[in-house]
Parts: sequence; C-alpha cells; structure tokens
Amino acid sequence: MSTSSILKKRGSSVASSTETRVGFKLPTADEVDVQMAFKGVNTMDSNYRQLVSVLKSADTDDDALVRLLKRIKNCAPLIERHNDEVLECVLKIELLKRSIHVIDAFAQLACDMVYIHPVFLRNVFVTLLHTFMSPDAISKETPQREEKLERLHELFKQLFKLVPTAPAHLVEVLVAVFPYMKREGSQQASLVGHLLRMTSYIPDHRLELLQLLAHRALQIDLHCPKDEIMDAEDDAKEDDAMEEGGDIFEMEKFKSDADRMQHALADILDKVLNEFYLYFQQHCNIRDGDLSKLDWEKTKVLFKDFLTIFDKIILPTHKCCHLQFLLFYLCSFRPAALAVAFLDYLWKKVQNPATSSVIRQASAFYVGSFLARAKYVPLSTVCASLSLMCDWAHNYMASLNDGGFCQPQHDVQRHGTFYAVCQTVFYVFAFHHKGIASGDKGLQYLRDLNLEGLVMCPLNPLKSCLPAVVKQFASIARHYQLVYCYSVIERNQRLALPTASCDDDGVHGGDIVLDAFFPFDPYLLKRTGKWIEPLYRKFEKTEEDQVLDDEPEDEEDEAMCKSPSCVAEMFSYGTSPGFKRSLSYGHHR
Repeated sequence: MSTSSILKKRGSSVASSTETRVGFKLPTADEVDVQMAFKGVNTMDSNYRQLVSVLKSADTDDDALVRLLKRIKNCAPLIERHNDEVLECVLKIELLKRSIHVIDAFAQLACDMVYIHPVFLRNVFVTLLHTFMSPDAISKETPQREEKLERLHELFKQLFKLVPTAPAHLVEVLVAVFPYMKREGSQQASLVGHLLRMTSYIPDHRLELLQLLAHRALQIDLHCPKDEIMDAEDDAKEDDAMEEGGDIFEMEKFKSDADRMQHALADILDKVLNEFYLYFQQHCNIRDGDLSKLDWEKTKVLFKDFLTIFDKIILPTHKCCHLQFLLFYLCSFRPAALAVAFLDYLWKKVQNPATSSVIRQASAFYVGSFLARAKYVPLSTVCASLSLMCDWAHNYMASLNDGGFCQPQHDVQRHGTFYAVCQTVFYVFAFHHKGIASGDKGLQYLRDLNLEGLVMCPLNPLKSCLPAVVKQFASIARHYQLVYCYSVIERNQRLALPTASCDDDGVHGGDIVLDAFFPFDPYLLKRTGKWIEPLYRKFEKTEEDQVLDDEPEDEEDEAMCKSPSCVAEMFSYGTSPGFKRSLSYGHHR
C-alpha cells in the first residue's frame, strides 16, 4: 500500500469522527424534573445532577430561575440532608446580580427550608451576611441596589419571627464569619451598617449586637496608634510636595482622595465608625444636625447601651484612640442630661474604693479630657466638677491626717487615684481658666478651690503629674496669684531620682509619674472628623499664656522640659494637652 493511500484513509477517518461527534445539551430550568431529583436515592441520580447543573449555570435567566426556585419550594418536604448540594447551589446564587423577583423567590424558599429543617438557618445567615459585604452591596452600579437590600432585611425579619432563637444564632454566626480587620474597608463598613440597622427590629439582642460591633471596631482601633497615623499622613504630605505641578488629572484624583487616610487600618476604622455616626443620626431622628425632633426615648436607651459598652469594653482598654468618641458625640444630643450622666458615671467610678486603682485613675482621666474638650459642656458644669474634685482631694488628705498614721508621703501606688484627680483639676483649669476668671466672682471661685492646699500637701501631686500639665498649670496659677509652684517644682527636680517605698503588704512602688493619658485628645480620622469637629474644643493660647511662655526659664526648668526620653513616649497615646511638644518628656511606666 502506498504512503499516500495510508494518509488519505487516516484523514477520512478523522473527518468521519468529527461529523459523528455527539454533544451534551444542558436541560433548561423548566425541563428539569425537580420532584424526581429529590425522590432519587442518591445524589448521582441523573435528575439530581441536572438540577444541580442548572442551578450552577450562569445561563439560567432570572424568570426561569424564579420558576425553578418555586418548584423547589413546592418540593421542600422531600428535601433531606443528603440534598445539601442543591441547597448549597441555591445559597450561592448571587442575589444582588439577579432581579427583585429572584430575591423574593429565594426568600420564600429559605423560609420554608428553615421552617422544615432549622439546621439550615446558619447557612442562610452566612449567605445573607456575605451578601451584605459583597462588592455588589456597595457598588452604585448595582441595579435597584437599595430595594434589593431592603428585601434582604425583610427576609431577616421573617426568619426572626419564624425561629424565636434566630437572633441569638445570628450573633453566634457573626462571631465566626466577621471579616478579618484588613478586609476592604467599604465592605466591612457595609456589613456594620446593615447590622446596626438590624438592631431596630431585634431590640432584645440590640446590646449584644452593638457590643460585638464595638469590640470589632476596637480591634482595629488598637492597631491604629495616633503616632503611626500622623507619621503616615506626614509621609504622604512630603510625597505630595515632591510631586507638585502634576497635571489636572492628578489634581482631580487628589480631590477625590481627600478623605482617605494614609494609614490603611485607620482608613478602614474611619469607614466603619462612620456607620455608627450615621446610625446615631437615623436612630435618634436627627436630620442635618437638627436636634429639634430628637427622639428622646430612643436616645436614652441608646445612651444606656453605649454606656454599658464603654464600661465593659472601652474604659478597661489601654491605647484606645477613637472609639470613645462615639459616646462623646452621643452626649452632645442633650448635654444637660447625657453629658452630666456620663460625668456622674465616671465620678462614681473614681470615688468607689471597691473599683480597681487602674479603672479609678482612667475614669479621672476621662473626666478631665471630657470637660476640657467638649464644647457643649457648660461652664457651670465645669465649675461644679472642679469643686467636686477639689473637695474630694482635700477630704482625702484630711482622712490621711486624721487616721493616726505617720506623715503621708509621695507614693503613686498607694495614692494613684489622688494624683489622677489632682492632675485632672490642673488640666481642666488650664483649659478653662480664662472663662472662669472672666465671670462674676470668678477669681474668688478659683481661690475657694484652695489649689495651694493641694500643691503644697505632703503627697506632692506636682511630682506625679505629667510635666506639660505641671508647666502650664504653674504658669497660669502664678498669673492669678493662686499658688506659686516653682519652689515645689525645683525641689522635685533635685529629688528626681525614683525611690522605692514598701507598703504594708511588702509591695514596692518606685514609679514617680502617673501613667496618664488624655482619651479625648485631637481626633485624627478625616471622614468621621466632620461629626466631632463642631463639638470639639482645641487648646487656644490666650495673650496671657503667650506672655508666660515667653518668660525666661532658669536652667532647672529647661532641664525638666528636655529630659532625654523626650517626646516619643509622652505622645504615644496622643497625650498632648494642647501645649508645646517641647515641654514634654517621657513618663515612667
């Protein structure tokens, strides 16, 4: 046989096989026998495989999918646990890419399945939660997005009515599926926003849900130290300065990114916290800052919930920078009631000897920072608080003198709360001295506080207060001739070496300076800064302050202000009372 004839026969064989090739055509959604699929004894049944394939197919149009979901719903009693694959396919339907009718059919099927097989509730929750944080949930290009999301909330409401324990299950599911803190910020914020909305229709679990969301926000907050945020912003400004003179397109991009934080996690935190502020506005019925229609009953309940969250989560947490401003903002809705209630809560913590020393001191620092920074707190409340704190401090000293003990001495471990209260008095005084002194009988009020008695007492509070606070307080107190602090400051400088003391239990305490912080120091987040800025008091130097700053300092004063540990640790928690950074030095921990 010739070579050419062999090639010819091989070629004709290939052509023949091509012509007789058999193709497999996927049945349409209407052609699938749903009832037979579920009656099959195993998942390899041809009808079952066809049903799975149609559900997975992107070619199944919305109308056909609606009809198929309704037929599956009608066969719901036939569905058993071995049919998980079908339900898995149903739950993987990208609902926001489908029509409203598909979402409605999905909701009806989900309710029937949960009613017949409650074990599927968790799977439905997981699907809906992932939908809330999907790209389609935040994209403005998603058709009828708001209406579709509203339908999903209606489904949640139906499930909560159908299964009384469903809200508790939701919280459990959330703990497991809540995204990692570095997930895209807009998606996390979308989920938080929808969960906050849910609190309105599951009131019995509102606090539990709010606590979970606040705790998640706290985890991000703790990874956003203020010094890192400021460094990232400074680096970005330097880069922008080097790239000046860019084209118009770069300028437009810069404008669109004006609210973006350069610190990645700070940007995520900013987006997440913004959902809380929007929730406060919506829940309390505030429109464009108008408080005239404030829903006071809802506001009181919300304040109580967030005070509980503050007590359990925020107050005991070291290095929290921005989460506490939620309560700062909430108190502004009705300061005469809410701000006073917040201060009363904090002051009770300070006074309570059964409370740990750390919490008592932290509460005192919150009192001071709140009184100093909240514009909406009236001066009368500031004065009443100063009087209360000074009276407590004087009574504390009197109790030591009357107790029959030896002369009390400086000891931060034993008297930490006393020092925290004294620093709070000095700090608040530095912020409000001008307003107080300019009022009727203001100077007499300041004299009645007997600040000299605190400064000169044996416990020597100036030795334990942060140097920046001491410096400013001493200058202002001298200006009003209330007390001359410099002799005490100079003596403390000469005795600056830490000394250890031993209490009754044999515990040694060598710390000489409070581990203090100012929780309401300047707010750094850009998007949510718009909620805080109108309510926030910045430290502004008066003419008297400037004169005092310009006065020459002796060598010992300069030494106090330029300790080797310098600014870094002092400002690790944003502990800038508004005074010059050059005045600060690190405090001992």
